[in-house]
Amino acid sequence: MMTDAPKQEVSTQSKTAVAPRDFTLTEAMKRPQYWLLGLIFTTVCMSGLYVIGVAKYIGENYVHLTMTTATTSVTIIAVANFNASK
Repeated sequence: MMTDAPKQEVSTQSKTAVAPRDFTLTEAMKRPQYWLLGLIFTTVCMSGLYVIGVAKYIGENYVHLTMTTATTSVTIIAVANFNASK
């Protein structure tokens, strides 16, 4: 369902255009954007785990599901989200 972004043409007429460049892992780790992306990724992962952890209690207390139904629902949602993110 997902594809790479289309390649953009670099104009040779413009002197301010910078050609795209691939970084090696060592070069990328020296950039602050790499560490900011890692921090954001970790934060989002921890938030998702927190939601999965408390979703059973939300289902039991607010939706009035049984413990088994709430746990099964959370499991199905977690597995579906994992498979969709590939």
